[in-house]
Amino acid sequence: MKTSISNSKDRGPKRKLPEELISQNPGIVKSISPMPVNELLPTAMSNKVADIFEIDPSIVRGYSKTNTQVPYVNSVSGTTFVLVAVLTHYIEKYKNDSNLENDTNHIIQAFLSFTCKCGYHSLAEMQDVLNDPAVKEIFATNNITIHDLPQKALDAAIAASGEYATRITLQHRLHEHISERGPSLTHVESNDRSKPSLSFFRKCYPIVLSIYGVRENKATGPRVTEAIKKIREEQGNVPALQAAFNFMHWARQKHRHFNTTELKELIVKMRTEIQQENCNNHPKGCIII
Repeated sequence: MKTSISNSKDRGPKRKLPEELISQNPGIVKSISPMPVNELLPTAMSNKVADIFEIDPSIVRGYSKTNTQVPYVNSVSGTTFVLVAVLTHYIEKYKNDSNLENDTNHIIQAFLSFTCKCGYHSLAEMQDVLNDPAVKEIFATNNITIHDLPQKALDAAIAASGEYATRITLQHRLHEHISERGPSLTHVESNDRSKPSLSFFRKCYPIVLSIYGVRENKATGPRVTEAIKKIREEQGNVPALQAAFNFMHWARQKHRHFNTTELKELIVKMRTEIQQENCNNHPKGCIII
């Protein structure tokens, strides 16, 4: 099948990797992208398609090179052209079936969903094949209209992507803010009995708590504790402990009285786990406090 984009595939060679690239990110999300813990794949995958291919700049008017708005995974989908060829035979065989258009659309939507979920192509890399005039003519000749994915589903996906991008951006800005304003809290040294110095903490309300839904004017001990638990689940003990200490110091500076019993227990637990992890890595002379 020859169309306006059939010769524009500009997927280049595989990247030269020193070793296997392991990722638990779902779908077409690249391994370098941060991902909430509850959305990670249960089993890690190696050398996902989204991670290993480069764009070939030598292809004149290559699809991915000229469509920068399309997330690059595998360039324009040759497999979608194969699907169209298969559907041509399917339509011919079942041309008298009253459900032919509906069944054809279900096959296409299942293909798009499966391919995106498995990380083989971004949606536009496949959808643009179906929108090609030559391909649309094939279906039109057989009186079949191909429907786009439901707008409601696309809107939900875009909203989720926007929320994800916003959170990542805010976290990046928070990291820059912390790096600029003072030393970061790393791990507790194995033989260090001292607590972090108060000079580390700032008097402002922790921005990260606002990111996790607890604004300064709505802060309570239990709400902050739940936010710290979410930070711990998604980012680990160190960022969560840092946020907890920042909040406690802010509360003291503001002379605000909160019910922080559960939060203090969580702080003790996180400090112990950090120290235990450090002991596992550096067993000699390790003291748990």
